[in-house]
Formats: sequence, C-alpha cells, structure tokens
Amino acid sequence: MDFIPGYLDWLKDNMMECKVKSNITEITTPFLDQHNDFIQIYIVELGEGLYKVTDAGYTVCDLQLTGIDEQFLLAEGQSLQKILNKYSVNFEASTDELYVDCDGSHLPAVQHQLLQCILHLIAVF
Repeated sequence: MDFIPGYLDWLKDNMMECKVKSNITEITTPFLDQHNDFIQIYIVELGEGLYKVTDAGYTVCDLQLTGIDEQFLLAEGQSLQKILNKYSVNFEASTDELYVDCDGSHLPAVQHQLLQCILHLIAVF
C-alpha cells in the first residue's frame, strides 16, 4: 500500500484557503488547538516574491488567556524562545505574533515549520 498519497489527499480535503484581503490569505488546517478549533495561519504577500507566514498573534495570546504567565513566555532562556529557535520562527512581542518571512520557493516548508511550532507550543504549555 502507498501511504503518502492517501495522507496528502486527506490534508488537501481538510484544508481551506480564503482570501481575506488582496494580499492576505487565510489557511485553515485540519490540526486542532487546545480548544479543538482548527489552527489557522495567514500568508501575507509582501511584494517582489516575498511572503510573511503568520499566526496573527493567536497562539501566544490564547496561551496567555488560558493562564500562561506573560513573563514566563517572554523570559530569556525559557521554553518559548527555545521552541521558536528550534523551528526558526520569529516572535513580535508587541502583537504576540509568530511569523516567518520567506520567498516563494520556501513557502510550503515555512507553512509547515510554523504549524509545527504552533503545535509544539500548545502541547508544551
């Protein structure tokens, strides 16, 4: 049996893409957060073949709302930064946004990278 095509078909069948602005696309994934809601990421077209893949601040904000102390999340050397480093994901503290900038050739891998990071964060915290 060939397992990979079946898994890829399931992913395609369970993902949704929605243009929310002329330069922003929302991707709804089949992966669930701690509330059993589908995880969503956003692809922002920056121009000249560059993109920003972001969670729009949802993950860290939601962790804070569920009781994770902001100082723990932001403390140097704590779990958040270690996890972000593992997946090469950036964090903008002013907006709680997790994001990765990339060019179009790296876009699929970066989407996966950000999703792995989000799933890791919600599993740890």
